[in-house]
Amino acid sequence: QIADVPTTMIVVTRSKNVSNFEAYRGADAYIDSLQMSDTLLSETAIFHTTCFALSIEPAQMTILDAARRATFQGCKLSIDVNYAAKIWKNTEEARQIVARYVSNGAFVKCSEVDWERLYGEKLIDYKKAADHFLNLGAAEVCVTLGGEGCYVADTVEGHFLPARPVEVNDTTGAGDAFWSAYLTARLDGYSILNAAKAARRMAEIKISYFGTLPNTIDRKQIYEDIDVA
Repeated sequence: QIADVPTTMIVVTRSKNVSNFEAYRGADAYIDSLQMSDTLLSETAIFHTTCFALSIEPAQMTILDAARRATFQGCKLSIDVNYAAKIWKNTEEARQIVARYVSNGAFVKCSEVDWERLYGEKLIDYKKAADHFLNLGAAEVCVTLGGEGCYVADTVEGHFLPARPVEVNDTTGAGDAFWSAYLTARLDGYSILNAAKAARRMAEIKISYFGTLPNTIDRKQIYEDIDVA
């Protein structure tokens, strides 16, 4: 799809802590509903979005409408609650849009930094944070806690998975790597706990690299910690 505005550009720091970024918004805001036809959505297993994508019109309403149609087609929704005031200045609107999206049984990933930015309070109780999204209607929630680990829960069970010692070279993209493996494992039929183990392993692989990962990661690498029943 071609838009009559410049391509969006994002400058990201490489860091061993939380990466910082600056975004120069452009064509990403002009995603069109024709790009997400009902036929395409009927062939889709997971429909994923982010606070970044939802933060600006006309993309916001395009994505929300596609998510509604995707749910009708039996597709699972997914969202990374990667809120930042610099890209979405109206925090209350962001909370409402996130709640609206999550209410359709979404898989939710939220880091402790995301929580603090969106809800204006330090994340003290990760179980409370997970329950917040589950009460909104989420199907599953992963709360990532940086070097401490992660907590994964649905309406039936919850598990804390501690982080393991690993050489940290670059944290940029660690959250995306984590979530990609979690969703892949769930599509492959693994439990939420084993999906979290796969996600932890994928994040470990990512932060040990400086820069981008290889184009493909063998599933055997991310499933090596999974207890196969």
